[in-house]
Amino acid sequence: MRSLVLPPFLLGIAMLAACQKQELPPDEPVAVSVMEAHKQAGMRELTATGEIAARTQSELSFRLRGRLSERLVDVGSHVVKGQLIARVDPGELHEAVTSAEAGVVAAESHLRQTALTLNRQTKLFAQGNTPRRVHDQAETAFRLAQSSLEGAQTTLETSQEQLAQTELRASADGMITVVSVEVGEVVQPAQSAFVLAEDEGRDAVFNVSERSLLGFGLSEGTVVQVRLLAPPSLLTEGKVREIGPTVDPMTGTVRIRIGLENASPFMTLGAPVVARASIPVPGQIVVPWQALTADQDRQGLWIVDRGTKKVSLRPVSVARYLNDSIVLSSGVNEGETVVVKGAQLLHPNQLVAWGQQQ
Repeated sequence: MRSLVLPPFLLGIAMLAACQKQELPPDEPVAVSVMEAHKQAGMRELTATGEIAARTQSELSFRLRGRLSERLVDVGSHVVKGQLIARVDPGELHEAVTSAEAGVVAAESHLRQTALTLNRQTKLFAQGNTPRRVHDQAETAFRLAQSSLEGAQTTLETSQEQLAQTELRASADGMITVVSVEVGEVVQPAQSAFVLAEDEGRDAVFNVSERSLLGFGLSEGTVVQVRLLAPPSLLTEGKVREIGPTVDPMTGTVRIRIGLENASPFMTLGAPVVARASIPVPGQIVVPWQALTADQDRQGLWIVDRGTKKVSLRPVSVARYLNDSIVLSSGVNEGETVVVKGAQLLHPNQLVAWGQQQ
């Protein structure tokens, strides 16, 4: 059997390759910054922009049909309770009141006459100078006169009430925010003519995205800080008074009303305000956002095995994002070592080295 003899130059190359294979340096550690994961308790904040609104808004309307003859207020007018704000043409109602007043006067005169007659017949009957039949007739006439007067008074009251309904008056102190009628227009009973924003009670109204509310735990009675947009130093506290039961399909927001018990006089209707609510949150692991990386469309963090000083990529779930960090809901256990800088240089089982951890 013939032995294979390599030419000298090939033999040299083979020996060189074998030496290089034996002398390959071990995997060099990558310098990274790390931190030990710890749960941190804190506060979660909800911020929204809205406006000051009246707690109570009343729709003012006439109770009878008529042509508007006078309107005494405009949008923005401040009124006091009982103030006349509009009237419709009374038509024949004045004459009806005058006629009813005359009917009351006549009924009162007739009652006085029958009362005198009954008094005289009662004395004569007691003396035996008049028969009972005449006395009873006088008493019956008196009772009828009383009924006639009561009927006349009822007619007068009805006529006066109808005449009063031609005038529309403010139901409370407040500001007119909507005017829906014009002079000369025929208004119908119960047709909204004005909207009155009452002075008593102020609310701050906000439209908050449903996503922001999820998991926040906002409920009626939650204390909220409210401040004017300008000047921002003017602030007060209020309590959530109402949370809308439905979500606006167009904006995806929920309407929230915050009752302001001590609203500043500068917090006028329509004034823009900012609300801020804070709630404590249970301990969760927080890491700098630079530590977050991607693993096949999933978010992950590099976790260091302190025994081997090698890394592995761990999928994580993010609860929420803060200005310079992220809050994790799962994926990392307390006490584990997380790479916070240098993640872009790593691959699974990469050897790492670090100095003082964060």
